[in-house]
Amino acid sequence: MSVRKRVAVAVTAGAVALTAAACGSSSSSSTAAAAGSGGSGGNATPITLAASVELTGPASAIGKTWQHGIELAVAAANGKDGFTVAGKKYRWKLDLQDNQSTADQAIAQYRAFAGAGDTFILGPGLTSAFLPAFNSFGAGKGIVLTPSAAAAQAKPQPGQSLFITNNTGQSATVNSVVKATVAKYTPKTVAILLPQDSAGQLYGNLYAAAFAAEGVNVVYKKQFPSGTSDFNSYIAGIKALSPDMVVTGYLDSIVQPFITQALGAGLTDPVFVGTFGSDSAALGSNANSVKGYSWPVPTRAVDNPADPSVASYRTAWKAAYGSFPTAADAQSLAFYDPVLVLTQALVKAGSVTDTAAISKAFLEVTSWPQQVMKETFDPTSHTALYPHQIGVYDKGTVTYLDAPS
Repeated sequence: MSVRKRVAVAVTAGAVALTAAACGSSSSSSTAAAAGSGGSGGNATPITLAASVELTGPASAIGKTWQHGIELAVAAANGKDGFTVAGKKYRWKLDLQDNQSTADQAIAQYRAFAGAGDTFILGPGLTSAFLPAFNSFGAGKGIVLTPSAAAAQAKPQPGQSLFITNNTGQSATVNSVVKATVAKYTPKTVAILLPQDSAGQLYGNLYAAAFAAEGVNVVYKKQFPSGTSDFNSYIAGIKALSPDMVVTGYLDSIVQPFITQALGAGLTDPVFVGTFGSDSAALGSNANSVKGYSWPVPTRAVDNPADPSVASYRTAWKAAYGSFPTAADAQSLAFYDPVLVLTQALVKAGSVTDTAAISKAFLEVTSWPQQVMKETFDPTSHTALYPHQIGVYDKGTVTYLDAPS
């Protein structure tokens, strides 16, 4: 299979028109089909936006969400006529490729991006794919955006700029959502069980420290090997300690079978908490059987019709894909706003080739057309900074609570 496998977005223009009202601007009108093909922007000069995304494989669900966020951002940025940099019109030409949720495919794609001279690169989102891919980039020059929770471990070379669009791997972020969770449920003890990989190690340590800082006793903290499907031995150990709360994750595909097996083993008293990467879908058929369930929102809850900050985005999403976004689709904002920030950085820098000037401008951008997230980027870590929420499931109702800043 070609390492530059393109994804064709085959939808009718009428079904996916991003109207001016949907995008919150009278100057923007495009389609998701145009975003996928790079066909919007009139006669503007194309700039390749290369993307390595998990469209198939174990992470395909979140990969599809990332794809949608990228497509909507490209459509919003391009509009009818493109965007103006130093008096000239440009448009993004999206080269979206499937890394199949594997490091090998992502590495091959990054090498192909470097060989093609691509300057602007998105993804991968999975840490297990991103770190080896980025490290294989060698002396390739460019600006890279990724939501990988452990991307801070990467070591950019001269001429490379890495921006981490998701701050869920930051201690301040975990402290904030844990504080909100503790305020909601007031647990005295907590058990933590996460995967045995770099993200699991990171979250395990951050969550343990955050709960301890809130005066909650961490009575259990373990990791399980990747691919584990039988959690009963871990559940037995947790059940023996009778914690008030059990934290697990970091994907719905892990949380759902864990909760099912826990309830089947009689572990029904704790409140279950998913880490970043999980959401309300993790409950599945267990929704009426749990005492309580909560999860942190990685960006902003795009499934919340009561939140005016996501109203235009929800409208654009429905116009493009036929239905409103779900809780899991909050992940799409990890690419949507950052791509628009990148676009604004080109405009501010007055260049589409001076990566140093563009990177500097990226850190200075605070507002942009079709903005959803209130975010900036830390000038030292290059990590996105924005407020968080937690989702709470209680007796058939999902509500969202703002976490303290």
